[in-house]
Amino acid sequence: MNFAVRKRRAPSIIIVSLVDILTILLIFFVVSTTFKKDQPEVQINLPESKTATKAPAELEHAIVTVDEA
Repeated sequence: MNFAVRKRRAPSIIIVSLVDILTILLIFFVVSTTFKKDQPEVQINLPESKTATKAPAELEHAIVTVDEA
């Protein structure tokens, strides 16, 4: 009895259902996302200081050194 030798096909991943699921998830997250709402502005008049002096300006540059331990 001679049996025909069949070539095995390489296993493949079915991507169609994966694309469908990812599309549904994307639509769900886009629809369910709450967007930032503009908050109404309130005009506030801050008090001004008449006796205090201005604070000295902060340093424009900061030097940071990192030693490896």
